[in-house]
Amino acid sequence: SAAPTGQPKPQDDSTNLHRGKDRVPLSLKVGSRLHGFEVTEVLPVPERHLTSYMLTHSATGAKWLHFDTEDTNNVFSVTFKTTPHDSTGVAHILEHTTLCGSQRYPVRDPFFNMLKRSLNTYMNAWTTPDHTSYPFATQNKKDFYNLLGVYADATFFPKLEEIDFRQEGHRLEFDQIDDPSSRLQFKGVVYNEMKGALGDPSSLFCERVQQNLYPTTTYQYNSGGDPLDIPSLTYNQLKEFHSTHYHPANAWFFSYGDLPLSDHLAFANEHALAHFAKNPAQVVDTNVSDEVRWSEPRTVRETCPPLAMGADPERQTKVSVSFLLNNIAQDHFVTFSLSLLSNLLTNGPNSPMYKALIESGVGFDYSPDTGYSGGLREASFSVGLSGVKAEDADRIEQLVMDTLAKAAEEGFEPSRVESILHQIEMSQKTVTADFGLRLVSSMTNAWVHGAHPARPLLLNQTIQRLHDEMRKGTFFQDLIRQHLLSNKHRLTLMMSPDPEHVKRDQDREAALLADTRSKLTPEDLKQIIDQATTLKGRQEAHQDISILPTLTISDIAPSEPITPISHETIERIPVQWVDQPTNGLTYLRALLDLRHVPDALQMYVPLFASVLTDMGAGSLDHRQLAQEMDMYTGGIGASPLLAVHHSDLDSAQASLFLKASCLNRNMPRMLDLIRDIFLNPKLNDQALLKTLLAGRMSSLQESVSGSGQSYARSFASAGLSAAGRTSELWHGFTQVSFMQRLSRDDTKLDEVIDKLQQLARYILRADVMKCAVITEQSNVGTAKSNLGRFFQEISGSSSSLPVMETRVPAQDSPAALEWARQAYFVVPSAAVNYVSQVTRAVPYTHPDSAKLELLGRILSSCFLHTEIREKGGAYGGGASLGGGAFSYYSYRDPHPEASVQTFGKVMQYLERDSAVSAQDLQEGKLSVFGDLDAPEAPSHKGMSEFKRDITHEMRATRRQRLLEASKSDLLEVAARYLDPASPGFQQRTAVAVVGGAAEWATKEKGWDVRTQ
Repeated sequence: SAAPTGQPKPQDDSTNLHRGKDRVPLSLKVGSRLHGFEVTEVLPVPERHLTSYMLTHSATGAKWLHFDTEDTNNVFSVTFKTTPHDSTGVAHILEHTTLCGSQRYPVRDPFFNMLKRSLNTYMNAWTTPDHTSYPFATQNKKDFYNLLGVYADATFFPKLEEIDFRQEGHRLEFDQIDDPSSRLQFKGVVYNEMKGALGDPSSLFCERVQQNLYPTTTYQYNSGGDPLDIPSLTYNQLKEFHSTHYHPANAWFFSYGDLPLSDHLAFANEHALAHFAKNPAQVVDTNVSDEVRWSEPRTVRETCPPLAMGADPERQTKVSVSFLLNNIAQDHFVTFSLSLLSNLLTNGPNSPMYKALIESGVGFDYSPDTGYSGGLREASFSVGLSGVKAEDADRIEQLVMDTLAKAAEEGFEPSRVESILHQIEMSQKTVTADFGLRLVSSMTNAWVHGAHPARPLLLNQTIQRLHDEMRKGTFFQDLIRQHLLSNKHRLTLMMSPDPEHVKRDQDREAALLADTRSKLTPEDLKQIIDQATTLKGRQEAHQDISILPTLTISDIAPSEPITPISHETIERIPVQWVDQPTNGLTYLRALLDLRHVPDALQMYVPLFASVLTDMGAGSLDHRQLAQEMDMYTGGIGASPLLAVHHSDLDSAQASLFLKASCLNRNMPRMLDLIRDIFLNPKLNDQALLKTLLAGRMSSLQESVSGSGQSYARSFASAGLSAAGRTSELWHGFTQVSFMQRLSRDDTKLDEVIDKLQQLARYILRADVMKCAVITEQSNVGTAKSNLGRFFQEISGSSSSLPVMETRVPAQDSPAALEWARQAYFVVPSAAVNYVSQVTRAVPYTHPDSAKLELLGRILSSCFLHTEIREKGGAYGGGASLGGGAFSYYSYRDPHPEASVQTFGKVMQYLERDSAVSAQDLQEGKLSVFGDLDAPEAPSHKGMSEFKRDITHEMRATRRQRLLEASKSDLLEVAARYLDPASPGFQQRTAVAVVGGAAEWATKEKGWDVRTQ
């Protein structure tokens, strides 16, 4: 194939006058031909108010699926079937390297550069076990074709230079790059990404289940790459994989939105497809064969790193039972039915698996793979437990099979099936801002294996067929018998923690490096040094990216649309009304002020929020309440919310945030349930509380290895403001440790119940509440009547309850926080690290806030990306402003000390003449406004005003400040807030690292080292 030459013509955006509802709907017929494509099917989808068009490119066989809709958030994706034959991560590394420069755009990093030259609402690429997708979304027509040009050239005509392969994939490098006597090490972005991914016990567990359940197909391999196998991938193998997989004959194109399909097809044909012939010999067969079915079930035992945060070493085993199921490319109704069956078996306290596995206390929570998985050619169903004692592991398989046998015998209550169908109706009516992107990720899995991609959207037909099948008799029981009980392709996988697991991996890596080093000749040593020096020079060299297409400041909307909001008081309770096209749904939001909650109860607030709707209310026990919520609502949930005051960093509003939604017709029943939760929450069931405590503690512990970044930032922020302290108590390591203490001591359950009941008296009351309702104008009258009745019914929840005018300091408060300005949290199992350095800055309305936000974007893309990701090999790093604090961060970082040092060099970077150029400034603004003006679901409208009292006028002022910010503005705020030599910087700044043990972080250097 010959790559196209010249640059794509810029797209005229004048047709934006006919967008959305004003567009001319597409009207093609089967057999229509345009721009090298032929329409093969037209399928209206009335449930979603869209029409799907399937086309085939005549010359190459490329497949194209388009959804014509009034949605202005247009989506594009190109997918290639990439079925690996080993665990070198070739498909994953190719995904990274295709985005490192192409024939038309021969710059070092067009993908990351386009992030800041665009108003995209989404840009990404991902590798799954059998395909690689490159999706983007934008509301701007010119932007759409800018991105389409870059994506098409990157995927079909990448440069694939060896230097990029070494940066993104793997390379050998000396610790001191010019000293061959120093330590030899593996480096590479993907290499470190996968060390982080497989260092997480939950991710490792799911990976091992897949590899063992599909032992003869492509799924036996880790498509992301195993760190021990990645170094064996060669540059030539990478290029060969591209030439045999990234061809239109092996491509699936997807588009969605209100822009004309004809323009998409013309562009893709001219700039990519016209340069290929049909089905060349070099395109490999990427079909995935059927897995060889087993004649007997199998059991596999594996090890993993121990959990962090002092988790009980006796309760860390994970066990699951997995079944190989249907081919997802065949009858979609089978996939739908089995997914429904999975819900019936596992979802909520009324499900048989919850009763048998969770409430039995054998484990703390479901295993991470639990549920129906339709992501591979042949689906699977898994169910199991985390937090199992090693001696109980062998019991789980029998417990699962007995529960399935009982369910096959007894069946399910019709009301449970109806409640799940109600949830489907809710999801079908819910208007989201990213529906097109959801379609890409949900339908590509089956489409690449030959399934019809759009037919599953015809839910009304599917549900009618379900009702027909259910009327015939024991439909779900028969599914259990056919697909589960009589299924011999059953895997039981047990994974237990081993303190030596990480050391064994390290020893294998060391042995591989030692073997490699023993074979290096003097010429090889020189080549490693030369390559490292060349790579470093390339990373530091200024590059001219003007060849890349870009939007300009004039493409940014000068103002944001005004959301129609009104306010009134009903029964002395403030109510905010938001008029939105909610498609027949009502969204209720409530904030319950926590200012009167004593210090001694603050640590219990997250637990209170977690269990509030899980323990029953009024006359309903926890099972009945769960059933009613599923039948009449889209969910009722609570979470702690901390909103830093928009104009004062030392003031923050702590609230319990209550969320609920329902079909308009079900609002009275939804409010009845919330009334019962307010007036009579059942918080006194010890056995149930013990189960919920164990589940919450387990999920918190599991989150540490994968969410190290948020934990590091939380702790660093804790000593810089009152809001930071409360956030750490609620969401940080301090909360995890607190939950561990509570869950381990059954003798204190009565005390915990007492604390929760006290919180109910302080929080669940009408006089500390304000509400917001998002619904259509036509429903406001009915909603107002329902709300007035509800407020009257709960008004009695105020008078008889104590009011705390001031907080009561508790001598034995569990909220004690041992903060340190330099904290290093050692997670012995961590293979990579997370770093956060936080500096107290200014509140939202301060004139410098917008400038600091913009500065963070520019530092991220122009300095920190190069230093931390490209040079340091971390998966990512950057700077951001949030909650009045300016943060530097890195994640999945093999060199945290170097990253901390890099943060200290920001001012040196800003002193360069080339720093914050006019181009940098424009790109930073485009990046900020891409997020600021991203489409928002109706259910989210008006929430910044409701939660944080940030008005449209405040946002308009900030918008203007962002647009007007100059280079001198940014350099001034950098000097004022980020310069280590500025007054008070040390007192306003803290750093935290979460990662493996490190010799450099010592007490002598000011580090407070804590083992988790």
